[in-house]
Amino acid sequence: MLSTTTRYIAIQYVRLALVVLVGLAGTLTARAQGQYTGALASGDNTLTSGEYADDYSVSVDSGDWIAVTMTSSQIDSYLIVKPPSCPGTGTCEAQIDNDDVQSGDATAMAIIHAQEAGSWAVLATSSVPGETGSYQVNIDVADDVSSFRSMSFLILHSDDVRSEAGYLEEGDKTLNSGEYVDNYAFVGFAGQSVVIDLTSSEFDPYVILFMPDKTQEDNDDWEESQEHSRLEIVLPLDGMYRASVTSYAPGESGGYSLQIRDEVPFVKD
Repeated sequence: MLSTTTRYIAIQYVRLALVVLVGLAGTLTARAQGQYTGALASGDNTLTSGEYADDYSVSVDSGDWIAVTMTSSQIDSYLIVKPPSCPGTGTCEAQIDNDDVQSGDATAMAIIHAQEAGSWAVLATSSVPGETGSYQVNIDVADDVSSFRSMSFLILHSDDVRSEAGYLEEGDKTLNSGEYVDNYAFVGFAGQSVVIDLTSSEFDPYVILFMPDKTQEDNDDWEESQEHSRLEIVLPLDGMYRASVTSYAPGESGGYSLQIRDEVPFVKD
């Protein structure tokens, strides 16, 4: 195996289907917080892939931060957030999708540093076609990401070290190529130097970092070790990143340790 490989794979739950026109369910003004309770139900408008969807919107200025969370005890929450430049219907390359902010939880979340002013669309939907049930959506807008106090645990501050221990196993979400995958989100900033270390003695670890613009970096064997994957990267953008823990081969399972850390002192302007 090559020590570093590039795997351009779509994750199963990142939806590329066209969106059927959905009626607006609510509107927010800038720097306001909205809390909505809704329900996906038979008869709702749907994505072409079969998921029911409700639509909300929020107006922002360029440079604002947008935070959207969706929770439910009845469906597997899934969010799609689309900037003003996206068409009213259809999939847009600039849209942001999120299923689980951290693997195994019941929360879908998007934290976005908006580069477009105007009305952003928020679609509340499900990870699986045909799911029905109630949900809650919170939408907030702020000048600075640190204003989202309930989400402060996601922000990777200077000299932060975040450690996770997990297990790849049957029942986890998978990549399209069959590998189990666990996801860990964090908010980082352009110019921040980040190191991600993934180790396992039970499978051949493979780490992928998904950027806010949907590009990715990945690594299989760091320094030819089949028990260690590592990424060293200067983050290109402000926004929410996703570190994905997976394996080199489909179906591998076992325990792992993941560490995400700010490598050098970093001061956000």
